[in-house]
This record gives sequence, structure tokens and C-alpha cells, in this order.
Amino acid sequence: MQSSISASDCQNDTFDVSDIERGISALKFGQSAGLDCLSKEPIVYAHPALVCHIKTLFNAVISHGFVPDVFGNGVTVPVPKDKCGDLHDVNNYRPITISPVISKLFEYCILHKFNDVFTFSDMQFGFRKGSGCSHAIFLLREVIDYFASHGIVLCIYGSFRCA
Repeated sequence: MQSSISASDCQNDTFDVSDIERGISALKFGQSAGLDCLSKEPIVYAHPALVCHIKTLFNAVISHGFVPDVFGNGVTVPVPKDKCGDLHDVNNYRPITISPVISKLFEYCILHKFNDVFTFSDMQFGFRKGSGCSHAIFLLREVIDYFASHGIVLCIYGSFRCA
């Protein structure tokens, strides 16, 4: 079977083998398999040619601007926040989504390759290194304390729940 991809098509590849290998090393061992029933281990221990095929797939995704629908499939599972707490209380759980390992690998490759062009808002707390929900809660409390100490009444709409 002859490939319809010419040598000139491969010269503008976004990802090379080292990008894929770096992404594979960023995946964590022992994580649950997604709907594809695939985890990191089979990719790590597979024939080295698999890395070349993954590279070809990821470059095709980029060049065609089409991400396969299965990359977005996942299973959301509740995970207890406090295993010693009330396991019957719905507020004691946080959702995690188990995604296909190939889509995680693609995300790692994208993040590494284009990290310098992504911009973040100063008001973004999640998905940033060294920042998280506790920082957002702290900032919100500081703002409320500031306005309260200056006699300004705040009206907060919606419901907030601290975990």
C-alpha cells in the first residue's frame, strides 16, 4: 500500500519524534484507562515505530485542523475529597474525568510546543502552576474584608460553596 503523503508534506511537521517522546514521559504511570481501555504502559513498552505513527497522527490533526471526536470522550467519576468524611454527602466529592491517553498525550505535546504563546489572565487561578482554588478563595476573602472595612456593602449573587 502506497502512502498519499509526499515528502514535502512532512517538511512542515509541527511535532517531531522528540516532542512525542517528551509527551509520553509526561504521562503518569498507574492512571486509569479511558474509554479506549488504553493506559500509558502499553505506549511506553510498544515498538518504537508507534512513536512515529503517533507523530504522523498529531501532525495530521494540526495540518487538517480536525481533532477526532474520540479525543473528547471521557468518563467522569466522583472522587471523595475526604475519605474519612461523610461518604454519603454529595458535597464530599469532586468530579474527575478520565480521558483517552492519546488525547492526554496530544494535550501535553500542544502545551509543550506552544506554551510560550498561550496567555493567561491574572484573574485565572485554575490550571496554572502554583495557583489554584485556595488562592482564588483567599483573594475573594481579602476583597470582601477590604470593602467591609471601608463600610461598603457587597451584594453577591449566586451561591458559593467552600470546600
